[in-house]
Amino acid sequence: MDKFIAKEIIMKSIHVIYIFALIATSCSKKLDLAAYIDPTQPFQVVDAHRAKGGTIETEWQVNDAKHDQLLSWIESNNRNWKPTHATHAGLVILSQENFRLLLYRNSNFAVVILTDDENITHNYKKSVDTRGLIFLDEE
Repeated sequence: MDKFIAKEIIMKSIHVIYIFALIATSCSKKLDLAAYIDPTQPFQVVDAHRAKGGTIETEWQVNDAKHDQLLSWIESNNRNWKPTHATHAGLVILSQENFRLLLYRNSNFAVVILTDDENITHNYKKSVDTRGLIFLDEE
């Protein structure tokens, strides 16, 4: 009788773990970020974290190495985005018409704000490896 109770407890525990795993994976999304950007257009860049202070606004043209590095980063970071309703202010904001990427130095997350065809914005947050963003600080 004790073996039966122990087996039942183990089976219930496995079911609970399975349910939590399903919930956790269903909250994460693979986002087709490429659908929101145009690789033939420049990115607008607002950088509020410079050693000299102030905000610097630039544009990364299509032939700029940083433009290519950003496209590569976007392509390799399309998984594990989680919806967020919080408002975030990034230190570096990279944008095109329906796409905004908010990045934070010395932090391990990024936020993407996508505007759909009905002009509704959707915010997603993701943990990122900041080593992949080193190109932001290259001159």
